[in-house]
Amino acid sequence: KMPVEIEKIQKKTLPVVILRGQVAFPGLPLTLELSSAGTIESCLFADEHDSEIFIVGHDEPIHDLDIGTLYKTGTVAVINQLIKLPDGNLRVVIEGISRGRAADYVKNGEKLFAEVMVKSVYAEVGVLASDARLHVLSLFEELCRFIPRVSREMIEDMKNIDDVLVLIDGVASNALF
Repeated sequence: KMPVEIEKIQKKTLPVVILRGQVAFPGLPLTLELSSAGTIESCLFADEHDSEIFIVGHDEPIHDLDIGTLYKTGTVAVINQLIKLPDGNLRVVIEGISRGRAADYVKNGEKLFAEVMVKSVYAEVGVLASDARLHVLSLFEELCRFIPRVSREMIEDMKNIDDVLVLIDGVASNALF
């Protein structure tokens, strides 16, 4: 039986949070410590306006940022917790909710916004998706024998993820060295 998928595409204008050295995935929480003025302003704006944020990666330092060098694909996320630290930095706990693709970036003062195309996929899990989940788990357990830093608890947590797409993102985020 093939899984049945329903796609919904929405265009949203979202404040941008730029990451270096970290990756955000849909369905997985992530704690960030932010120090860039623009990124802090974007998070504070999102928190004040109960808005989602668009998390995107960048390879270079974000001082004197060239918007044209930002990746287009990122993660739409919600802010679960926001703490202002004494040193001026911001600690933010976010959770990715879906993937997104930036059509355009616009700077507004210190804040950066993106016109994001958000694709939500709803799936009715069928036999093939269930088989794929078991296969991904098997490959992850095999990979973990070669990565000593992955705990047994992490492997057990992965086994409790039912959605095969969330599981794949979880495996990818824990297989990074």
